[in-house]
Amino acid sequence: MLPLNRMHVIYQHRRSGKSTMLAMMTLGEAMYEPHVWHQITDHHKTYEANRMLGAMIQGIVKRLELEGFVFQQKGETLSVMFIGKPDV
Repeated sequence: MLPLNRMHVIYQHRRSGKSTMLAMMTLGEAMYEPHVWHQITDHHKTYEANRMLGAMIQGIVKRLELEGFVFQQKGETLSVMFIGKPDV
């Protein structure tokens, strides 16, 4: 187990809400500018962080049953596009 002072340093940089804010902003940007790929980039600027942000965005879309979002991965680049709600 980490010493308390080391744990405090770790938790200072986590759960700030920045990744959640980026997820919501990315979805909003995709809806505001449909039919354009929007790159998913986390504030940590690592592939792993981007992948986790992509999973968060996909989870939000699934939980809220949002329609019209498509995702793609080219190499290490993750993107989302809003194509609109399908006609029923």
